[in-house]
This record gives sequence, structure tokens and C-alpha cells, in this order.
Amino acid sequence: MEKIIATIILVCGLAGAAGAAPGELDPLFNGTGKSLFGFGTGTFVNAMAVQPDGKIIVAGYTNNFPDYDFALMRFNFNGTLDPTFGTGGLVVTSLGTSGDHVYAVAVQPDGKIVAAGDFSNNAGIAVVRYNPNGTLDTSFDTDGKVTTVVGTGFNNAQTVAIQPDGKIVAAGVAVVGQSVFGIVRYNPDGSLDTSFDADGKVTTAVAGSSSDTAKRVRLQPDGKIVVAGTSSRGAAREDFVVARYNANGALDPAFGTAGVAAVDFGSSSDQASSFDFQSDGKIVVAGFSIFGSSTFNFAVARLNANGTPDTTFDGDGRLTTANGVSINQAKDVAVQVDGKIVVAGTGFNGLDNDLTIVRYNPDGSLDNSFAAVQTSVWGAGGRSIIDAGGNEDGRALGLDAAGRALVAGTSNSGGLLVRLQSAVPTAAGLTLGGSVRTAKGAGIAGVRVRATNAAGVTQTAVTNSFGFYRFSDIAAGETLILSAAHRKYAFAEPTRVVTVDDALTDVDFTAFQ
Repeated sequence: MEKIIATIILVCGLAGAAGAAPGELDPLFNGTGKSLFGFGTGTFVNAMAVQPDGKIIVAGYTNNFPDYDFALMRFNFNGTLDPTFGTGGLVVTSLGTSGDHVYAVAVQPDGKIVAAGDFSNNAGIAVVRYNPNGTLDTSFDTDGKVTTVVGTGFNNAQTVAIQPDGKIVAAGVAVVGQSVFGIVRYNPDGSLDTSFDADGKVTTAVAGSSSDTAKRVRLQPDGKIVVAGTSSRGAAREDFVVARYNANGALDPAFGTAGVAAVDFGSSSDQASSFDFQSDGKIVVAGFSIFGSSTFNFAVARLNANGTPDTTFDGDGRLTTANGVSINQAKDVAVQVDGKIVVAGTGFNGLDNDLTIVRYNPDGSLDNSFAAVQTSVWGAGGRSIIDAGGNEDGRALGLDAAGRALVAGTSNSGGLLVRLQSAVPTAAGLTLGGSVRTAKGAGIAGVRVRATNAAGVTQTAVTNSFGFYRFSDIAAGETLILSAAHRKYAFAEPTRVVTVDDALTDVDFTAFQ
């Protein structure tokens, strides 16, 4: 039988190089904590997804003159381009129209990649599905591409999510007499799901407002669909809005008021960019508030699971944070497993814009342990400011299996991807081991197990007569690719991410002939 390799990414401890602090750039990521890249002529980054194996998909669009086309790039967990994806790590897809733009990307459990946006410059929603290697998935509407028009005017998808049953939910803006939330659900084969509001499409004018835009969709474990965005609710003001839908597309009356919750920060304009769920079902929404004509602040609100304000968060369920001189815009948010809240975006330092990441404690206070060693004019604690030499804009945020923040966006030179430290390692000289067995539990001798770190240094261990292997003196905080290979056996276990602390658990392989 041809040799088959099973791969596991193992994270030892909670992130990165010894001596680094939470919120600082991770030197194990591309050597500097940063990857600068380009899609070609013009690089516009809007979205990111972290795969279960630790690889990172960055998505947006490129100026493939005279058209704009979908563009996706994949990075290995260590910040290098993944040559197994597309051509040298890059995939560019034309929908055959003048302007095709990606605003969202998601990864299915089977590794297929779904990108969503628009075609023909906001003429409708476009969804493209790729195989794990970046080729178009022809089982999705025969050519991997679907376009859908909702309403009668400006129409796009700003966000996408994958249901456990493989159905795809895309949401954004549609025009039905006015701008409204536009939501579409597709079956796994790309056809419209007629169990979703009869035709697969839902439009919602939020609380009778004059203009609405959906920015983020996420799925609850019970199948309900939550969408957050911005609504013009009268008096020339914009507010955060969150709507919850039942699985059939109807608004859920148990949430907020008739299915919709609104948050007003008391400014002239509050614009929501994204949201995330806490483990207790609470909803954390992030964006920005505009005070006066030119003061933009990060804005964060937390709602209870029923849509009411969570008054345990900064007293009234909402807060604003000034990170720069005047213009600070939060673009994405993620909740850590410990309940801390990470928000990423951009901040103006008086000369240009910098990538800005802020971390809050669960009660809404700034986490002063985050980027504590940075010296800047941005105020005390809780902020990581990254300057790549020009104007930087953080557009998408994700957390890897070790809790490290990954932020994708743009810089003067094109695309920018950074990884931050999560926590300081607490131990060194750890031991890593496990066993390789058949499906019946018999140990397999002579299996070569390789451990490769982010610098490309590889150690090899060979299983003994009982099927056990062992590596010693593994530095705490080091990220390893662990792989097993044998000429007679294939390994049934799929690629997965394993996160451990200082007390390492065994990592076992199961094989079959």
C-alpha cells in the first residue's frame, strides 16, 4: 500500500516564543509575526477563516483588469504560503462579470471552502465553493458558482455561515423599496432551500427603518440564525441591530422586540461590524460610534441570550473606547474561551492608520495584561498597535486553537496577516508522546513520527515494539506539526488541532492496512 501520512497540529502550552507577552507579535509566525502579501494587481482583503488544521484562509478580491475577481490565499499555521492551495497558495476566480467581490469566507467540516460576496458590482449575491485544494467544487451548482438576486437593486452578501447539515446561509443588503437585511439559504448542492421562507430568501426591514445592512451571521446550536448589522431608525441616526430568526426564516418573537434588538450609544451614528457568541449564549457586538463630525470610537455591546442589554457589561451593556486621535473603527470581534473579548480594527495616530487590537475583560474593562509592554500614545493598557510602515486596516479577526489572535487586513504594500501571542508560556522541557495502534488496539512497531516546529526544524521518533513513541525537552509554547508514516499502514484519523497545556496529553494514531 502506498504510504499515507496522518497529520496533527499540536500546540504546546498557550502560545509562542518564551519571553513574549500577550498581545505582542508572535515571532514564530513568519519570523516577525507578520505576513505581507498580494493577490496581484490590487489587493483588497475583507475576510479570514482559520481551518481546523490551523491553516488560514484570507479572502477578498483583486483588480484583474478590467474586472475585479474573487481572490483567496491560504497560509500554513506558521505564516508561510501553502503551495498545496491553488497556484502557489493563491486562487483567483472570475464570475464572468465586471465586478466580483468577496466579503466573507467559511470552511465546511469536510474542508471545502465557501466564499460569498457579490457579482456585477452589487447586482446580486455570489457564492463560490472550493475543494480543499482550491479547485472549484463542481458538485455545487455544477460549476462551483451560484448567483442570486434578492430585491430590485443594490444587493450583496457581507457574511456567510455553514449549518451542521451543510446548508449555507448568506446575508447582506437588498433593496425592496428601501435597503433591508437580505438573507439567502442554500442547500448543500447550491440550490435555494425552499424550507427557508418558501423560496430560500428572507428580507427584513428592521423596525420599519429606512436603511439596513446585515454584516454578520452566526448560527446557534438550536438552529436559530442570528444576524447583526446597522439600521437607520429615524432622526438621521444609525444604531446597532441584532435580529434572530427561527430555522424556517421567521423572526423569533422570543428575542428582543418582535425578533429584533437595538443598541443606541447616544452618538450620531453607531455602525455594527461583527458579533460573536459567548459560551453562555450572550451576544457580543462590535463596531464603531461617531460622535460629532469626526470622532470615531470602538463600540462594543453585550446582549443577553434573549436580546436584552447585559448590565453586567460595563454597567449598561455597552461601551466605547478611544484608541487613537480621532478615527477608530472596530471591524471584527472574537470571544476567547476564558470570556475575554478581542476586537480588531484600525486607529488613526495623527499621521496614518495603524492596525489596532483591543482586549477587554468579561466585565468590559480593558485587559491591562494585553500588550502591557507596548509604549504608545494610545492610553494605558489593553491595546496592541501594529504599524507596518504606512496605513493599516484590520478587517477580519480569528482565534487559533491556542487562543492566539490572527488579524487580516490591508497595508500600503497590499495584504497584511498578523498573529499575536496569547499568553506567556509557564514551563519548558516538556515531554510529548503517544502510541500508534491498529483498529483492534495492537501496537505497531517501526512507525516514524516526525515533529516539525515553526522554524522547520524536524525531530523524528520511531515507535517501539509496543507502538509507543516519545519526544523529550519540547519547549512550552512551541507549535509542532506531528506526522506519522509507515509503508504498510494508512492512518484513519483525520487532520485535527490538539491544544494542550503544560501537562501534555498523549497524541495517538490509529492505523489500518
